[in-house]
Amino acid sequence: MATYSERASCLSADPHDDIRDPVLHYFGCLEAWQRDDFFDTASPYWIKQVKTLKDSGILRPDAERRIRAQRGAYRNHCAEELHRVSLILSALAADEKKSYLLTDLASSLARWRSSRQYELGIELVRKWRADRRLPNGAAITYPKNETGKLYNPHSNIKVQVIAFKEGLPCNLDPQYATGTFPNQVTNVHDLLRHEKPLLSSLLQQKRIDNAGAESMWIHIPSNNMLWVEEVIARYYGEEKPTREQMRDGDEASRTSRLLRDYFWRGQEYGDSTKPSSHFMRPFSEFIAPSRRHMDSEAEKVVLYAPYLHWETSRQLNFITRKTEESMAEYTYNQRRAADSEKRRRMKDREGLKMPNLPSLWPFSRKLTFAEPEREGLRYAEPRRTRFQSKHPLGQYLLGMARLYEEVRNYEDTSLIQRYLFANPPLHPRRTLDQGYYTTVRSTRARNRTQVLYRATTPAKSKSHQFDSSTGLWTCPRSDIPSEGCDICRENVRKVSSVVMVDQLWMWVLSPQVVITCFPKRYGLRGPDPSGVFEAVQKRLIRDRPIRSVFAIAQTILDECSDTLFRRMKDFSEQPPVLDLFSEAIQDVSRKQTLETRRLWDWIDRARRINRQQEPHQTIGTLPWTMNTEGNLEQEIQDIVEELEIMISLTKTQFDVYKKFIQHASRFLEDRSSGYWCSDGEALWFGPRLLVKVEERIRHLESLLKDASSAADLVKDLSQLRQQQDSVVQALQSVKLSLDSMDQGRTVMVFTIVTIIFSPLSFLSSIFGMNNAEFGNNQWKVADQLKLILSISVGVTALALVFASRRVRAVAIYVVFCIAHPLRTSRRVSRLLGYGYWRMRNMRETVPESSLAARAITGV
Repeated sequence: MATYSERASCLSADPHDDIRDPVLHYFGCLEAWQRDDFFDTASPYWIKQVKTLKDSGILRPDAERRIRAQRGAYRNHCAEELHRVSLILSALAADEKKSYLLTDLASSLARWRSSRQYELGIELVRKWRADRRLPNGAAITYPKNETGKLYNPHSNIKVQVIAFKEGLPCNLDPQYATGTFPNQVTNVHDLLRHEKPLLSSLLQQKRIDNAGAESMWIHIPSNNMLWVEEVIARYYGEEKPTREQMRDGDEASRTSRLLRDYFWRGQEYGDSTKPSSHFMRPFSEFIAPSRRHMDSEAEKVVLYAPYLHWETSRQLNFITRKTEESMAEYTYNQRRAADSEKRRRMKDREGLKMPNLPSLWPFSRKLTFAEPEREGLRYAEPRRTRFQSKHPLGQYLLGMARLYEEVRNYEDTSLIQRYLFANPPLHPRRTLDQGYYTTVRSTRARNRTQVLYRATTPAKSKSHQFDSSTGLWTCPRSDIPSEGCDICRENVRKVSSVVMVDQLWMWVLSPQVVITCFPKRYGLRGPDPSGVFEAVQKRLIRDRPIRSVFAIAQTILDECSDTLFRRMKDFSEQPPVLDLFSEAIQDVSRKQTLETRRLWDWIDRARRINRQQEPHQTIGTLPWTMNTEGNLEQEIQDIVEELEIMISLTKTQFDVYKKFIQHASRFLEDRSSGYWCSDGEALWFGPRLLVKVEERIRHLESLLKDASSAADLVKDLSQLRQQQDSVVQALQSVKLSLDSMDQGRTVMVFTIVTIIFSPLSFLSSIFGMNNAEFGNNQWKVADQLKLILSISVGVTALALVFASRRVRAVAIYVVFCIAHPLRTSRRVSRLLGYGYWRMRNMRETVPESSLAARAITGV
C-alpha cells in the first residue's frame, strides 16, 4: 500500500501506471463507479498504454490491436474471478459449519445500516463526494450465489505452460492452453481429462509432439502425489496403474516403470498421524526405458529437492488450524468406522454362546459399545466465541475480514480436506523447524521464535496503545509530528513472516517436456512477485534462446535455491532474510557489549573500593537478573540453530543438483540419447549453478561464524555475571560478618559489665541483710568495700579467664611471666603491646599453647 511519502501504487506489486494483476487492481483499487469505465476504450489508462507502445516504435494499429487483446484478457480474468467467488460463496452457504460467516455478516450489516450513526454519517459522505464531483449511488456488482453448481478446485487451479520453438517463445493451440506466452495456462481438470479425444489434455505425448514446441515446461502448483500419478499416466496415454503394478515396476506399463517404488513412493517419508511430516527424500536419478520401449523412448531424470521460501504468519496459522481440523475429522471418522465394523462383527456372532468362565476372567462380562454422537463434530464447530465488537460497524468489518480470509484460502483448504489423507497424500508446506525436526507434531511456539518472525513483528511497547478508560490512543513518543507518528506507521506496515521449507519435484520425461510440482504461497490467486514460478518465468523471457529442456531445468533449480535470498526492492512484501539475520546478530552483539560494559564498570568500582580497604562501604552492586543474559543466549542460539538448518538444506540441494547435473551432462554429450545439443550446451550446463549454490553456502556459513562468535561472547558475559554474583555474595558475607563482630563486641561489653556488677550486687545484698553477723553495724564502709571489692575482683577475673580466650591467653602469659622473675618487666611490656595489638586489629586469637611456648622460649 502507498503511504503519504511514497508513490501511489496498486494493491499488487505494481504501480498504477503498469498494472500486471488486473484482478487485484479491479476489485481492490477501483471504486464502484470506476469499474464500468475501466475496460472502456476511452479510459485514460488504455490511452496511455497505446501511447507507450507507440513511443517504443510500434505502429499505432499494432499497438491498438495489442492493447485491445490485453484489455479483453483483463476483462476475462475479472469475470473469472467474480465467477469463482460466487461459487465459493455458494459452497460456504451450503456448508453447515461455515454458513454462519454469511449470516453473521448480513445481520451485522443490517444492524449497522439501521443505526442512527449510519443515517447521519451517510449524508455527510454524500455531501463530501458531491463537493468533489464524485458520483453517489453507484452500485457494487456483487457475485451471485450459484446454488446449482459446486466449487471444484480442479477447475480453478491453474497449470502454467511455457513452450519454446527453435529457442524462441511460441504459443500452443488454444484447445490445449489459453492465453499467450508466457502466461499460457490450463487447469488440473483439463490436464487430467481423457474422455473426449478432441478435448483430451495436452499431456499426451503424441499431442505434445504435434503441438509444434521443441521444449515445454508444465508446472503444477501443488505437491499432490495423486495428481502426479494421474499426470504421468495421461502423458503416456495409459490408465493409472494399480499399487501392485507400481510396486513391481510392470514392464508393460511405462507409467508403472516411471513410478515404481524406488523412484516414487519408496522415497516418501512421513507418518499418517502427522501430515506435516510428509516429504520426498532428497533424490535424483535417471530412469532407463524398458526393453520393450528401448528404441522409442529416451532416458528420463527425476529429482526431489527441498528449497527455502517464506509465508506470512497469519496465513500459516489459518492453514495450520484447517489442517488440524481435517486431521481431527479424519481421526474421528476412522474411529467411527472401526466401531461400526466392530459392532457388525459382534452382530454376526450374536448366535454364539459365551462359555461359563470364572469371574476372574477379564472377558467374562458382557461388553457394550455406546453409539457415537451424531449431533456433529465438536472440534469442527465454527469458532463463534471469538472476539466480538460492541460497535455494529466494527462487528461488520470483523465479519467481512473473516469471510474474506475464508474465501481467499478456500482453494487451499479444499485441497487439504480432499487430499491430505488420500492414498497417496498431499504434501503440505512445512516450516523451517518441521523441515528439520520431522518428529515434532506442532511448531507453533517455535515459529514465534524464528529470526524472521521477530524481525517482522512490531513490538507492542513501540506501538500506539488504546486506553479504554479515556478512549484515546497513546504513543510512547511525546513529540508526535502533525502528520502522525513515523514509528507507529512503520510498525503498522510490518507483516509477521516465517521461513518455510518447500519441495521441488521435477521430471524430465523427454527432450521436449519437463514437468514440475512445487507449491505457491497460501491464498494467492494472481502472480506472486516473490514466487519461484514468477522468477523462472522472468528468466525464461530474458534468457534466450532456450535450446533444450535442461536449460529450463537449470533455471528452475537456480531460482529455487535463490528466491528467498534475493534482495527485492519492490512491493512484494518479501523480507530480506539474509539482511535480517545479519541485523539480528549485530543486535545481539550490541546488547552483549552494553551489558559487558556495565559489568566491567561495576567491577572497576569494586576494585577501587577494595584498594581503599573499606569493604563495609556500599558499592552500588548491579541487580542480579539473568533475564538479560538468558534472553540474549536464547536469541543467539535460535539464530545459530536456524542458520545450521538452512546450511544443511542448502548443502542437500547442492548434492542433489550435482547428481542431476551429472545425469544431464551425460545426456547432452550422448548423440544417441535424444538430448544431444550441438551448440556446446553440455560445456556450460551445471558449473555456474553449482558455483552459485556454493556461494550461498559460504555466505550462510559466514553468518553462522559471526553468530557463533556472538554466542561465545554471550556465554562469557553469563560467566562474568555469575562471577559478579559470587563477588556480591562474598561482599555480603563480609558485611554480615562485620555486623556480627560488632554485635559480638556489644554483647561482650554488656557481658563484662554484667560480670563486674553481678558480684558487687550480690555482696552488697549480703551485707545489707538483717542477720546476726551483720546486725551490730560495727563494720566501717572501708572495711566493707575492701571485702566486697576483693571478692568481686577475684570472681570477675576468674570469670573472664574462663569466659574469653583472649583474657585466658593473657592470664596464662602473666603466669609464665611471674614464673620468670628476672625477665618480668620485659614480659609485661610485651604483654601490654600484644594486648593492644589484639584489641586494635581484632585478629584471630593465638592459641594458649603458642603463647605459652613464646613465654617459655622468650621469642
